[in-house]
Formats: sequence, C-alpha cells, structure tokens
Amino acid sequence: MWVREAIGRLDASEREILMLREYEQLSYSEISDLLRIPVNTVRSRLFRARLALKAHLDPRANASEVLGKNEAARVRENEAVQ
Repeated sequence: MWVREAIGRLDASEREILMLREYEQLSYSEISDLLRIPVNTVRSRLFRARLALKAHLDPRANASEVLGKNEAARVRENEAVQ
C-alpha cells in the first residue's frame, strides 16, 4: 500500500510517465508517440519521476541529495499542498 501512496504523491506528469512505463510496460518510443514528446524527454522525465518516487519511499533519504535542491523544494511544496 505504501508504494501506491508514494505514487499518489507524485506530480500528475511524473505519475503518468511512470505508470505508462512500469505498469503499462510501454517502450520509450511508444510513450514518446503517445505523449508527443521526444524520446530523450521521456528518458529524462522518467528519471526524475523515479528519483521523486525514491524520495517519497525512503523518508531517511535526504531529498536534496536524491533530487537536487530545486527538485527537493518542489517535492516539499507538493507535500505541503496535500
């Protein structure tokens, strides 16, 4: 259940790309076609989504180490809203 909660805490765009890859098992190319974005953008967004998920799943991890300072601030803002 805690994985679902962590996924629910992701931004909508992070959640979408992660679900397409991991749950729907679409290829990077298929995701690229579906979202109409370049394959390298799929790769970078998926990378950031996985880092954000890792930060949500491991509360002991220092978010700034995992995500970088700007991403960590964005995660904290999202947590405050929810």
